[in-house]
Amino acid sequence: MNDMSVLMETGILSLDLHQIPLKAEVCPDIVFVILARNEAGILAETLLDLQTYLGRFESIHIVADNCEDETAQIAGQAGVVVWEREGGNASGKGAALGWWLEQTADQDPDQIVVVLDADSRLTAEFIPGLYRWFADGVQALQARILPSLERDTPSALLSALSELSEQYVDDVVRSRAGWGVRLRGTGMAFKRSVLARFGGSLHTLVEDVELSLLLAAEGVRVQSAPDLVLLDPKPTSGTGVMRQRARWLRGQAQVLKEYRAEIGKILRKGPAGWSLLVSLLLKPKSLVWFSAFAASLLLYGLSSLLEIQTGAVLLFWFSSIYAMMVGTKILYTVSRIPERRQVRKALLYTPAFMILWFFSFLLAVVSGNTWLRSRPRMDPTRIG
Repeated sequence: MNDMSVLMETGILSLDLHQIPLKAEVCPDIVFVILARNEAGILAETLLDLQTYLGRFESIHIVADNCEDETAQIAGQAGVVVWEREGGNASGKGAALGWWLEQTADQDPDQIVVVLDADSRLTAEFIPGLYRWFADGVQALQARILPSLERDTPSALLSALSELSEQYVDDVVRSRAGWGVRLRGTGMAFKRSVLARFGGSLHTLVEDVELSLLLAAEGVRVQSAPDLVLLDPKPTSGTGVMRQRARWLRGQAQVLKEYRAEIGKILRKGPAGWSLLVSLLLKPKSLVWFSAFAASLLLYGLSSLLEIQTGAVLLFWFSSIYAMMVGTKILYTVSRIPERRQVRKALLYTPAFMILWFFSFLLAVVSGNTWLRSRPRMDPTRIG
């Protein structure tokens, strides 16, 4: 999960670049938007990497959102377009994205807008493949996010395993059924007219969940693009993972409260909508699975004591089949990644990982910090 050999081993980079149609003069441009808040420590390296892939039809816009460091200056020195935002809702990236859409409202509605995190890394196939997808009429898509780890700690490996299993299994099943997938915060790409329609009023801590709900409620399908691979660093410390999940839980509570109408519309769409809502809102999945499995076994035991044999048998088979499905999904995902041995060892720490989720709940409730960073702010003078 930490170098390009991972992509080759998983088969993700087997695509022949010569088979991808290159950008034609008549095609819309691509703009990469990075919503950055106090990211001076990592931004220069990100921009240097990203600029190696750009041609004359692609550009980078940085939104320096209520920054207290040198994010805007570093972006300006890199020669990219910088937008400095001050005031307004500073919690979450959604508000910054809506503000940027207002500032650039005169742009081509067919423009392709890609939203990246400040530490995301492209692969060589990303831009050519992106043109191909949108030439086929896609309105919104989600690239495959490949976790990149600086250290193989159990918490980091289990976090990566959770994200990869959903992409390798759940998103593949949804795509083959013709259903949409969820957005993941980075590697999101939209036709500008679509993003402008739904992205102007985002205000929670989980803009990707908001956008996923708004798009699905109106019947706009987010397509999975597994050939577009993005390397995305993940928190390696337990504290970083806990803070990240606490922010997610806060955002999840916000969308459950404020998007009940959209959730209701998606529920009425049947299995496609139910599948998406499970992906978006059923968190933490590991804890939900463990709780459901334990509850099934408890009910099975009670049914046996009460001699309700039919109920006991049904609950036993339900819990067994569910556990087998989840276990098979995890084993399949482990088989797809190079660090198989490390991940198998990390699975022994699953109970501790569930406890970490518990502390994430507590942090989400008691912390007065409106934006819980998953990594410490870095001094840009120490990068080199």
